[in-house]
Amino acid sequence: MIDKIKTYTDPLDPTANTATDNQWLDEDVYRELVKKTVVTCADIIITLTGVSDRVYLARRAVYPMKGLWFLGGRVQFNSLDMPSAAADNLERETGYKISSDKFKFLVVNDYKFIKAAQGDFPARSFAALFHLEVDAVELSQLSKGLVTSEYEPDFGLQPFEYDKLVQIKAHPAIIDAFRCIYK
Repeated sequence: MIDKIKTYTDPLDPTANTATDNQWLDEDVYRELVKKTVVTCADIIITLTGVSDRVYLARRAVYPMKGLWFLGGRVQFNSLDMPSAAADNLERETGYKISSDKFKFLVVNDYKFIKAAQGDFPARSFAALFHLEVDAVELSQLSKGLVTSEYEPDFGLQPFEYDKLVQIKAHPAIIDAFRCIYK
């Protein structure tokens, strides 16, 4: 069983700088990349300290996972490792910075989507899912900071208990994540 994600450096030069000056692709190039490769993502499921029966989810406003979903997104090339990628995504999507050591690895999910954010075509991603436990102040700041280009701002981060997730037929990855956290 995998309990963490390990990052390995090139044995030919373990101290080499592998960062790039410009990690961003223009939209046309990225659209082609999404059509032809599996995108790597780092996603986050949030819980509240002291509360042991619910998870907090946002409502995405865009594809591929339009509707109830985790926070997160694609891994940027210059992220140091996968927990750092999750922390980077959280900051990019909420404006709130949390140390990468607070992100606890749960699982890697293989997603196959019928529609990508970049167009009306199928897409696929491997997503490392991390659990982040926050206090009430952090939860409020994360909820208020959600970027409106990705998430429905009036929804924020809402609490969901297991039975509610089952009742509303939440995506199986969300239900599985709940089970991973509250075994």
